[in-house]
Amino acid sequence: MASGNTDKLSLRSHDGNVVQISRTAARLSEVLSDMMNDVGEEGTTEVPISVVSSPTLNIVVEWCEATAVKKAQEEARNEAERIAKENRRNARKEAREAREADRLQREAQGEEVGPPEPANDDSESDHEPIVSTVYEKPATVIPAWDKAFLGRLTKDQLFDLIVAANFFDINGLFDYCAKSIATTVEEMSTEQMREYFGVENDFTPEEEEQLRMKDEPISIFTMP
Repeated sequence: MASGNTDKLSLRSHDGNVVQISRTAARLSEVLSDMMNDVGEEGTTEVPISVVSSPTLNIVVEWCEATAVKKAQEEARNEAERIAKENRRNARKEAREAREADRLQREAQGEEVGPPEPANDDSESDHEPIVSTVYEKPATVIPAWDKAFLGRLTKDQLFDLIVAANFFDINGLFDYCAKSIATTVEEMSTEQMREYFGVENDFTPEEEEQLRMKDEPISIFTMP
C-alpha cells in the first residue's frame, strides 16, 4: 500500500524487516526501476522481497545509496565542465569577433592590416577530444571504492550479495561481486577452491592421481 513518503521505497525482506531506499538509488535496480515505471511515483511504496534477507538487503541498499550519490556528483562535475567549456568557447569567439571588427575598421580607414585570423587560433579546440577505442581497462578492474566496500565483507556475505544483485538486476554490483570472487580464487589450488566454494571432493586419491598423470584438469565439481 502507499505511504506518506513518496521519495522512498520500503523493501520488506523475507524475514519481515523493512529497509528503506531512496527512489534515486532504487533506479540502479532494473527490477525496482521497472516497477516504479509501472506504478508511477505515487504508486506502491512497499515492496515485498521474498528471496533476500534483511542483512543482505541492508548491504544492497548501502551500495545503491552510495553509488547514486557518486553518480550524481559525477554528473554534476561533467555538467560544470561542459558549461565552463562552453563559456570559454563563447569568450574566445567574442574575442575573435572583436579583433576582426577592429581589423576591418582599421582597414576601412586605410591602414595596412593582415588577413583575418583563423577561426581557432588558440590551444583549446572547439571540438571534443578524440577518445581512444584501442585501450580498455582490464575486465578484472574494480573501482577503488567498490573494491574497499566488497573487501570488508565475509565470503558468505559476498555470496549472498551476488545472489541479491542478480535478483534485483543491478548490473554494476553483480559484475563487481563476480570480479571480486574471481580475483580471490584465481591463485587457489583445486583443493582450496573446493573448500572456498564448499564443494565435496568425490574423487578417490587413485582417481586424482590417474587424472594428474593424464595431464587432465581436475574439476572441483563432479558430474551426476
